[in-house]
Amino acid sequence: RVVWNHKMALSLARHNALRATAAPVLRRTAWGAPDLSQVPGVPLNVPLYDEPAQAAPEGLVPTPQTQVTVMANGLKVVSQGHTSAVATVGVVVNAGSRFETPANAGTSYMLQLLAFTSTGSRSHFKMVRDLETMNAQTAATAGREQMIYSATALKPHAKDLVEVLAETTLEGNFVEWELAEKKAYYANDIADLASNPLQFVTEKAHTAGYSGSSLGSPLMCSAKGLANLTPDVLGSFMETYYTPSNMVLAAAGLDHDELVKAAESAFGTVPAGKAPPPPPKAQYTGGEYREVVDSDITQFGLAFEGVGWMDPDFVPVCVLNMLMGGGACREG
Repeated sequence: RVVWNHKMALSLARHNALRATAAPVLRRTAWGAPDLSQVPGVPLNVPLYDEPAQAAPEGLVPTPQTQVTVMANGLKVVSQGHTSAVATVGVVVNAGSRFETPANAGTSYMLQLLAFTSTGSRSHFKMVRDLETMNAQTAATAGREQMIYSATALKPHAKDLVEVLAETTLEGNFVEWELAEKKAYYANDIADLASNPLQFVTEKAHTAGYSGSSLGSPLMCSAKGLANLTPDVLGSFMETYYTPSNMVLAAAGLDHDELVKAAESAFGTVPAGKAPPPPPKAQYTGGEYREVVDSDITQFGLAFEGVGWMDPDFVPVCVLNMLMGGGACREG
């Protein structure tokens, strides 16, 4: 008596499928396993019982290495290579709304809006044209504890990207009409805050959790406070915190020596500057914030005291955050 089982049925199905294909021999993948994508009717998750298991050879995908160099003026240069044709370069500044005072509240967000505009070396028009010529994508983000400027383009333009980042972080030129235009954008963002539930709840969670301390300071100032954001106020903030010893230049997809050479050219002549004052201590208080709005939908958030960037539990907390359905892990 013939015993029919699933292995025999699978072998027959595979045999029929192979006969129906034009190629008599299965193509192999890079590590030697049969490639079933060319065989119709056989799912990719079906194992081949007559094929011995083979492990992928070591070194098939190189592990990227992170390299760090500290320049003479204190700028940290960090790179990690990859095989993509594009490179991303960014500058992280140890500054943000936590470092602000009542006199310059809202400065960080204004500097975000003014990123990649006029500098001491280029007009806004030339900045835009040069970035378009490189097909570069730029971004700037203001946070409570860091300012991030980044640019992405094909690798041959990496040196130019470093120059642009150096200009926008060290040579800010606050032209009157550009500042007025950005203040109008700023005012719109303030007005739209209430209609952005995620940002609104996040802001008010900090206000309640760190009441009266630095992390409780809002990222954006009030509409009335925009008048305080003059070129002198913005320039003073940048002179204090935008110094090489208080910044990191990081790149993904670039040779480290090439990045260091570009950094020496763009940042090397800038002195380290004085060490900026530390931000006021943040004291977690807990609490609640409520605001009544004319809406049928209730938005609420439940927040807990977290850990800082340098805490050994920071990465586990981020993993827990993702497991609970969260997005980007935030400091605080």
